[in-house]
Amino acid sequence: MVLTISPMLDANGPQNPARVPPKFWKDPKNLIQSGRPYINGINGINGINGINGGLPDFDAKVVQAAINLILTEIYEPEFDALNVSFGFRPHRGCHDSIKDIPAKTQGMKTAIEGDIKGAFNCLQHDTLIRLLSRRITDKKFLALLLKCCKAGIFDELQNTRTDPLLGVPQGGIVSPTLWNSYMHEFDRFILLDINFTLNAINKRQNRHEGVNKNSAFYKSLIHQKSRHKRKYELYTKIGGTFRTEDNRTVRLPTGPSSLKLLPPIHRERALFHKREVRRYNLLTINTPSKSQRQSKLRYHYVRYADDWIFFTNGKRCLANLIKNKIASFLRVYLGLTLSLEKRKLRILAGLLLYSYHFLSKRKKTRN
Repeated sequence: MVLTISPMLDANGPQNPARVPPKFWKDPKNLIQSGRPYINGINGINGINGINGGLPDFDAKVVQAAINLILTEIYEPEFDALNVSFGFRPHRGCHDSIKDIPAKTQGMKTAIEGDIKGAFNCLQHDTLIRLLSRRITDKKFLALLLKCCKAGIFDELQNTRTDPLLGVPQGGIVSPTLWNSYMHEFDRFILLDINFTLNAINKRQNRHEGVNKNSAFYKSLIHQKSRHKRKYELYTKIGGTFRTEDNRTVRLPTGPSSLKLLPPIHRERALFHKREVRRYNLLTINTPSKSQRQSKLRYHYVRYADDWIFFTNGKRCLANLIKNKIASFLRVYLGLTLSLEKRKLRILAGLLLYSYHFLSKRKKTRN
């Protein structure tokens, strides 16, 4: 499919089978922008209180749609293989990104929320072409994409044209696909590098999934609960006998009235053991059975456009380490910056994600 685009870029008339208007193959910058309106009320970059939205004309939309079809055919299989990106993709949406969160985040109490500052406006052209060249070998097509990214912008307010050095227009048809292919490298970093880091910690600390033994403190609670329960049953079990002060042996009848037939001192001891059983039962419910030191480190990651979230069952110090590694990768390899206003590290009690509110609830039990 890439080879069918190359003749469209030739200035010779007979080699232009798609009959692309001359303004595109004479000046490829016209492929993206013919005008850019101004939208108030949104903080933009470069100190401007607003955001520029690119609105290409009809002819430019046709060419961008053809480019978008090619990029979709190339990168959709890779996106499906990772299955962590759900923004600006066919048959994907917010519901698909959040439907697996309750099931895959069981036991995960720490989450890292992130948002890319500037997003589309800060995309580096050279880095984008370098990443695309791993799958696309047609140099003419890559040159076309580079010229599309560097297309001139006409500002209706100031009646001026500027050639951007960074970013892609936010109104172009092909811009979302270019952004996903750009952030695909970040998705691979999470699923490969961060996953390798967690696996190394699991191996070094001898953490295993499914074979973890109960913690020593939890075992002691179970032991104390069983001990008091056995002693309590001595006073109420069938055929239980007790010796009174005058050396008489009393055999208890069955039923709930057994405690009433006990001497006062034995009744107080039975009630004491009954209270201890209830107390240790509550402690076992509120105490994790597995030691955090032994539980295998797990994670769940999902991204929608420039918003992403990373769940883990590790401690807060581990989440801080992962957050710093993510920020360094975005800054060094992709030239992107995390938004300070939206970057959060929290212990989950409630979570607002993609306009959906998740609550962490504790089951109520009756004793």
